[in-house]
Amino acid sequence: MAEVIVTQQAPTTTNVGGVMDAVFAPIRFLLAHWQFFVITTLIVIILTVFIIWWMNKEEEKKEMEDMLYRSYKDDIRTAKKNQDPLMYTKKYSWWNWCVLFLPIIHKKVGRKVYDHRQNFVGYYDGQFVDMLGNTVMMLWKDKMFLFFKDHFLLRLPQKAYTIRKEVDKKVKVPEGADPKYMTVVSWKPLPEGLLTRHEDKTQSVKMINMIKRGFYYYPVYTDEKMQMVDLTETINTLNHINSSNILLESVIKEAGKNVVGMAKTNTELVFEQKKPEKVRDVEKDEE
Repeated sequence: MAEVIVTQQAPTTTNVGGVMDAVFAPIRFLLAHWQFFVITTLIVIILTVFIIWWMNKEEEKKEMEDMLYRSYKDDIRTAKKNQDPLMYTKKYSWWNWCVLFLPIIHKKVGRKVYDHRQNFVGYYDGQFVDMLGNTVMMLWKDKMFLFFKDHFLLRLPQKAYTIRKEVDKKVKVPEGADPKYMTVVSWKPLPEGLLTRHEDKTQSVKMINMIKRGFYYYPVYTDEKMQMVDLTETINTLNHINSSNILLESVIKEAGKNVVGMAKTNTELVFEQKKPEKVRDVEKDEE
């Protein structure tokens, strides 16, 4: 005869206390060790501030030592100041579906720039025309660490420049200048329609590709016969002009500092400048 054993199944009830303990366990851990987290946070903030300060000092040092790099950084700052809001489009994130289905989270993306073959060059992020008539475009195509835009500058010459060391007899030499140390810059216009802005705000450059020279990218232009335009001498001339301008600014700035320093060490001049204040102080004491 078979023996039947009946087992009673335990009731399936949820342990609410255990669930709440699991939820509040991280909070209790943070409260118990808040001093450690506060100190760690302060250390991270201090290190971050120090690294940013050190990087800025190194950047300033590099700009002072390299005139072409300083001109490049100035062009980046100028491009940012001349950003056109109409050259951007809004792209909404899929995270909006998690925020009550409202179009709140979005980002600005610059209009696209294409070459002569309709290949994508980069996204617009600033543009200006310099004193020589060149168009400088700040673009980006890729991102570093998924968040930071990898910017680059595309300089589009509108004129072909040449530089000569020999001074032509027709050139009037300024009084007191030595013709041996003079340079003459001449230019001729390049073909028209090198940069075109379309109705949808996108732009196209009449180039087949671009090359990097120094800190800038330059276009490889093509003319109406699809022949390449040599910009080698133009690039060298532009670098020479920019270096000369930066050097002149540095000389003027250093000369101003020297004049101020000489004025401070001139005791007679300092006495004459302070004399009116001293006279007023004596008159006030006599009263």
